[in-house]
Amino acid sequence: MRCRRPSIRTAIVRTILFALELGGGWGHLGKIQPLARELVRQGHRVFVATPQVAAAATILREIDCSLMVVPATERRAPPIAFPRTFAHVLLNTCLRESVEIAARCATWQAIFAAVQPDAIVCEHAPGALLAARETTARVLPLGHSFTLPDAVPQLPDWRPRVARTANLEADERRVLDLMNTWLVGRGLSPLAQVSDLYHDTHAQLLATYPALDSYAPRRSAQTTYFGIWPIAGGAPPQWPAGPPRKILAYLKPCPALPLLLEQLRLLQATSLVVCPQIDPALARAFRDSNVAIVLSPVDLPAAISQCDVAIGHGTHGFTACALAAGRPQVMLPLMLEQRLNATCVKALGAGQVANPKQPRPVILALRTIWENPAFATRAQTVANTLATGVPRDPLAVAVAAILGDC
Repeated sequence: MRCRRPSIRTAIVRTILFALELGGGWGHLGKIQPLARELVRQGHRVFVATPQVAAAATILREIDCSLMVVPATERRAPPIAFPRTFAHVLLNTCLRESVEIAARCATWQAIFAAVQPDAIVCEHAPGALLAARETTARVLPLGHSFTLPDAVPQLPDWRPRVARTANLEADERRVLDLMNTWLVGRGLSPLAQVSDLYHDTHAQLLATYPALDSYAPRRSAQTTYFGIWPIAGGAPPQWPAGPPRKILAYLKPCPALPLLLEQLRLLQATSLVVCPQIDPALARAFRDSNVAIVLSPVDLPAAISQCDVAIGHGTHGFTACALAAGRPQVMLPLMLEQRLNATCVKALGAGQVANPKQPRPVILALRTIWENPAFATRAQTVANTLATGVPRDPLAVAVAAILGDC
């Protein structure tokens, strides 16, 4: 993808809406932060519609953009208890039934009417993508492998080695029928397949690397991978006093956490553990030790560049950042998306995967990475070629695609 590089202040001021719908944590908002900053720098108007307004206010606090509230997806028992395809993700979240879809699309259309955007960038926002089919704005899905599926007639099974207990094809048809019921009711053309929701658009912003894309073997040769772009924010990493080798961990409370922290204290290492939801009593037990526990985000690229080993749950942002920096990883996935990322890294020979509910395998995975330098060597080898095919300035190319300069 070749684009015209815009000047600092473009002659035409455009209105850009970032639409966020699903997913928690800071990763989704962090993905749009550099894009919003650059668009504002060029003189464009930027709006961000998200259920996570408080988090957005923090992450985007230095950017002159407007925030809008989107109702959060109602939490209830998912109809698909054991999701295997992206269609199941849609059924479990925002495309469950016709009445709910109509209400969701009406909410997004009200936002579109208020903002009058020239371009809508949808970050894990299938409802917004569906509603946007009735607009004249440029529409671009933004995401990584899990949230931006390939253009295929049938979505792949993420658990091919597990015996099927559901009719995956029927579930996918159900999602397609639900979307098409709304589209036809609005006098719009129906979709031929579920993935058209993401690919019958002006462009796709695939913010990952081929090595972390479970669809990579199937994607078109013309697919543009944008890799990851630097995200500003977070405090400078403050490492405790101790041995020179360093371990960075970004974790949520899980059964393995207490024993893992104790193991970190026993290693000849200094560890920085970012865990905002940690039990205060557990955190106090490691005060004044070689394990520093902090409750708010740190500057992730800086912290990863300073560490020797990274421990996380397999979230895309953390995993991709560590992979790009050539750091071996211990990954403790809490959900399917994270397990897919972790499986990719393990297949590359750059990390180990363990169940966060089982403390002893977690410790074994850590010691395997810590004591075997081959993982560090392999991780650096992967990093050296990770960005092959990614634009030299992916942020500039992505912004140009949003503005229609491609």
